[in-house]
Amino acid sequence: MHKNARDIAGFRSGALVAVEPTAERIRNQVAWRTQCDCGNEFIAPGSELKAGRYLSCGCLAKGKPRGIGSHPLYSLHKNMLDRCGNPDAKDYPRYGGRGIKVCAEWHDLDTFARDMGPRPSKRHSVDRVDNDRGYEPGNCRWATPSQQARNARHNYFPGQSSIELCEAVGVRPGTFRQRVSKGWDPEDALDARDFRRVKRLRGDQ
Repeated sequence: MHKNARDIAGFRSGALVAVEPTAERIRNQVAWRTQCDCGNEFIAPGSELKAGRYLSCGCLAKGKPRGIGSHPLYSLHKNMLDRCGNPDAKDYPRYGGRGIKVCAEWHDLDTFARDMGPRPSKRHSVDRVDNDRGYEPGNCRWATPSQQARNARHNYFPGQSSIELCEAVGVRPGTFRQRVSKGWDPEDALDARDFRRVKRLRGDQ
């Protein structure tokens, strides 16, 4: 292996899986031999492969490798793959680090887009219905930030969404989260003036 080459053997980007580095250089980068799911071999610069700039040998784009921005869901799809499969990604500990994976079929951008259907708006992102399962058909839907918050893994009041309680007592969810992050008791963070109403909503006596 070239002394400056980062070992990415086994790394998957879309339909491509990195196999081994070659002696060739492309745009001053070590070129890697990859295997495409269609059966073809494809040579791609390692850094650009790692960045997700190549997703197939060309079979998914009428003979031309996909580049950044060539698909409306490209960035969303890449971020999903990164947080589940790239230990260097900021959110990896909360996803890949706790076993959340992207199913093999959804490593292909076109299959992912087909299964998810049209994105309703730019405010919508991928939400997992069961937060202990991965990104796979039947467990994912398009959801707005507020809808995702209701389904968040962190819920401070068992059996009741903290977002719904915030709405009921007139406290902004962001304010609630900020207070809790500063060490407030979750109930105090909902505003002391509304404790009785909160307890009624929670079913406490």
